[in-house]
Amino acid sequence: MRQKFLLGVVVACVILGLAYLVWIGIRSIWIWISEHRAHRELDEMEAAFVQRRRDRAEALRQRLNNGCEHQFDSQFGTFPDGVCCRCGLSREVPAGPCDHIWQRVAGPVPGSRCEKCGRMHGGMQE
Repeated sequence: MRQKFLLGVVVACVILGLAYLVWIGIRSIWIWISEHRAHRELDEMEAAFVQRRRDRAEALRQRLNNGCEHQFDSQFGTFPDGVCCRCGLSREVPAGPCDHIWQRVAGPVPGSRCEKCGRMHGGMQE
């Protein structure tokens, strides 16, 4: 009787050990699959981000491609920093709703005005 009981305990322990190993294997496969999906989604998001960055850089190049040989030098306060003194476009798209095109304003103090929104830079403020 005692041998049958001990044999039953040993067999139960072996079966539980094998079941635990199967559980660990299934869990590892599930974790691997879910991580693979997450990495694939992250790769897709990264590719979309890189494509948006390229599209934005191309749009910026197209924006500055207006036939002007841009000169973004300092104009002693006439134009804001980073603005072409020939065509009035800024090197970077400014924050806000207006993509300013600056024009010189005649007067005793050098200044400029955006031809789209009327914002002033430098010069005599009205």
